[in-house]
Amino acid sequence: MTHIMIERNGKSVRIPEPSVANLIGLMEHKYQMERLAILADLEEVGAPTDAKYKAMQELREAKGLTSVLLRWCFTLEGAVEVIKYLTDTKIHDEMLNATPDELVFLALRLVGYEAPDEQADPDDADEGDAHPTSDRVTSSRKS
Repeated sequence: MTHIMIERNGKSVRIPEPSVANLIGLMEHKYQMERLAILADLEEVGAPTDAKYKAMQELREAKGLTSVLLRWCFTLEGAVEVIKYLTDTKIHDEMLNATPDELVFLALRLVGYEAPDEQADPDDADEGDAHPTSDRVTSSRKS
């Protein structure tokens, strides 16, 4: 089983990597949240039915796109939602007690994106891990 290892308050925490079903559920969760927010906004401004229909159609077209999910991780609200949805409720406080950068990096890792280290020296590319994470988030596989 694959895990994501992160460090919080000086201790390592193992988080099971989400399954495809978990990620599909997360995208549905995101869609439902956005749907309710858009409808509430449109209702508040008294938008006509055709404007509501167009907004819902645009949202449905973007539903399920991993690029939309990745962009959501780059917002603090999105990163927090991703972490809360994909981790056990028992560790939410511990996981969310982090800087915005740490939250974004964890959310990205949870959805399967591992950003290359910005400070990595290109000359070191052939020395071990090509995508170090600077102790922010790491992945381990258990055989």
